[in-house]
Amino acid sequence: MSGAIAVDAASGSPLGPVPLDTTEVRWFADGVLPFSLVEAFYNSAGPVNIEVRCDTYHVGGSIDVGLKRRGGGRVEIKTRLSSGGLVGLGGAVPGRIEEWRKTAGLEAPAAPQGEGEVWSEVNKVVLKCTYGAGANHVGGSGERRPATSGCHIELASVLVEDIQAWTFALEAWGPAAVRRKLLAGALAALNRDSPLGPEFEASLEHSMGYPEWL
Repeated sequence: MSGAIAVDAASGSPLGPVPLDTTEVRWFADGVLPFSLVEAFYNSAGPVNIEVRCDTYHVGGSIDVGLKRRGGGRVEIKTRLSSGGLVGLGGAVPGRIEEWRKTAGLEAPAAPQGEGEVWSEVNKVVLKCTYGAGANHVGGSGERRPATSGCHIELASVLVEDIQAWTFALEAWGPAAVRRKLLAGALAALNRDSPLGPEFEASLEHSMGYPEWL
């Protein structure tokens, strides 16, 4: 989950979802995710989590705001706070570093309908590994909580209607002062543990978040 549920210290009752700020960079590539990249990523130095799910996204709104229902669960709102700086990745288009604020666990209709409302199902197969503050590989699905820090690295196949694509992303969370360092450290560690090679880099032609890509 991208956010946490705050709890009243006296009563123990939930107060509601708490936003979580992240620093992210994401690339998209057209076509089917090559199996060679899946194999290289999966055989990295530590465990990789695999998740198959269908997320429903609101389409056609601002590229600075994402609204999705994750895997049929509750709704997540994601707002881009800023965009600035680039991440180099060999032969790939430089990645655009973006600051996002996410709030998950919100109640909403399954697919709000109305004039001009467009919702799209995005089928995903997600491979994810997690690096901690020391660029050590700590697992596949480290939980993002405001009191912790780390960086997820994600490789995913995506299918929207008959459009096949794949995406590679890094998502760092923790104190604002260290998130970019966490992101850079995780990328360096991945290259150490499981270099994906020139085929991977050459395929990454677009750097943007899901709201803009959709």
